[in-house]
Amino acid sequence: MMCVFFFFLFLCLCTA
Repeated sequence: MMCVFFFFLFLCLCTA
């Protein structure tokens, strides 16, 4: 579950 959270967080940072 936490892996998914960090994955989306990383994705948001990359697309920012």
